[in-house]
Amino acid sequence: MRTQHQIHTFEKWLSELESLAENEGCPWMISSDPEYHRKAFEDGVSPAEEFERLKKISAGSGCGCGS
Repeated sequence: MRTQHQIHTFEKWLSELESLAENEGCPWMISSDPEYHRKAFEDGVSPAEEFERLKKISAGSGCGCGS
């Protein structure tokens, strides 16, 4: 079971990830299911690192993010 602190910390992390995507014009890159990103959070990946990973995945589809 997750503590309130862990939930709050993940929510803050996810909010930072969403802000990065919004600033790049790619909010659709963030899953509508927050649990999709939880493993990155639990592995100690920063929001910026997770966003870079998502951009690399999207680059193959020609999304235009970050260009």
